[in-house]
Amino acid sequence: MAKSRENTLICLLLDVKEAFDHVTLKQLIKILIKLKILTNLIKWVKCFLQNWVIDLAFDDERQKSKEIITEISQDLSISLILFLIYIQYLFSKIRAKIENLQLLSYIDDVALYVKKRNIDKNVKTLKNAAKVAFTWAKKNAVQFNDSKSELIHFESHKTTLNQMIILLNNMIIKSKTCVRWLEVWLNRKLNFKVHVQTKIATVTRTLHSLFRLMNSEWELNVKSEKQLYLTCITSISNYDVEIWWNNQKAT
Repeated sequence: MAKSRENTLICLLLDVKEAFDHVTLKQLIKILIKLKILTNLIKWVKCFLQNWVIDLAFDDERQKSKEIITEISQDLSISLILFLIYIQYLFSKIRAKIENLQLLSYIDDVALYVKKRNIDKNVKTLKNAAKVAFTWAKKNAVQFNDSKSELIHFESHKTTLNQMIILLNNMIIKSKTCVRWLEVWLNRKLNFKVHVQTKIATVTRTLHSLFRLMNSEWELNVKSEKQLYLTCITSISNYDVEIWWNNQKAT
C-alpha cells in the first residue's frame, strides 16, 4: 500500500531481552490492579509466581525439594498472557506520544514502522518512538536486546538507503537490506526472494542428509525411508515442502 502511494516504509524491529526473566512480580501486580482485575485473580497470579520448588531425580534416587527464585516460566501457556499484560502499556505509551506510527508485536518481538514520502521525517519519527520505548523500558524493569535491534527501508530504489538510528544507549542501528522477523526473511523490495531461497536451501540440506543416511550401511527399507523423510520435512515446516512466489513454484 505504501508503494502504491509512492511512500517509503521504514521499520524498526526490537526484541525484548530475556522477556520472561524480567517480569517482576511487584510491577505485574501494580499493572493488574491498575487494570481493575478481580482480587481473587490477582491473588492467584501472586501465588502462581511464588513458592516454586525443584526436584532432582536420578535413577531411583530423588533429592529433597528445594525452593527456587524464578520469574515467569516460558513453558507455561499462562506465562504468555501474563507477559503480554506486563508490556501492554509500552504500546499505549508509544501511541500517545508518537503520531502516524504503526505497531506490530508478537510476544517479545516488536515492530515499529512509519510510511511517508519524506524519508528524513520517517527516520525522525522512529527515533522518537525508540526513545519513548527505551525510556518506558528503563522505568519498568524491561530491557531490549541491542544485538537483535534491526532497521530496514522497504522501497524500490536501486540504491539502498543508508539512514541510521541512534538509541538512548548510543547503540547505532544501521539500515539492512534484509531482516528476519518471526522466521520470515524480508528484503527491502518485499518480494520474498531471500525467504524462498533460504527455505529451499534448508530443505535441500535436509534432503541430502537423508539421502546419505538412506545409502548408508543401515540400508533402510522404503517404508522407513518415507517415514524418516516425512518426519524431517515436518520439522522444517508444518506444510508440504512447496514454496511459491510470483506464480512460480518449487517443490
